[in-house]
Amino acid sequence: MKKYTFLLLTLVMSASLLGCTQQSSPTATSSNQPAANTDTNTATTAPTATTTGESVAAGKQGDKVSEQQVQAAIAVAKKYKETEYTVPDYKNLDIEFQIPTETDDPPKLPPSIQQHYDQLLQYATESALTYTLENRLLDVPLRLAIHGKSPVSPQQLELHADPVLKVKGIMEIDYKMNIQLDRTKEQLPLEGTMQLQQIDGQWKVIHDAYDSTDLSNLINRFMTTSK
Repeated sequence: MKKYTFLLLTLVMSASLLGCTQQSSPTATSSNQPAANTDTNTATTAPTATTTGESVAAGKQGDKVSEQQVQAAIAVAKKYKETEYTVPDYKNLDIEFQIPTETDDPPKLPPSIQQHYDQLLQYATESALTYTLENRLLDVPLRLAIHGKSPVSPQQLELHADPVLKVKGIMEIDYKMNIQLDRTKEQLPLEGTMQLQQIDGQWKVIHDAYDSTDLSNLINRFMTTSK
């Protein structure tokens, strides 16, 4: 995985996360970009849909995907969200970035963030996960666990797919779920829309647009004093 030098410049968590919710969605200009999302209540600055060398399945804008393909995409989206918000061990997480001792030393992701990235890479493209790293979304569930002093788990996950492709080969799946702090059973709602694309025969998440209000509430929860 390529190094993320820019991550060392984004140590102020709340500013980076809240800033990403205020960006507007770009208009898709090619088959390698997600469809524009006009909902102003979601964080939608999307990454490039595919990375170099990845083979994208055919399917033009407006094509309807078969029920079999819809269910396959939903299965990937479900695994992605469940993996993203499952944090069983909050006591041994290491998510703090360290400035290299030498200026030419390559920066490294903290161990727990690296592990979380590797787990999600089964279900998403590298460009999608680069976006989550740039905007400090990848460590949101980890910080919830640390500051809540609790394991975190996904609850009541609902997924609804639009079988009509957006732009070329892109399917949208709306989701609704609760993020639970297992120690207190406190639940925080989260809604959003994922975009998936079939790459080398496998559906992959290429973008995940959180509802901005839900995202702000998640951030505020772990920015407050721990219980």
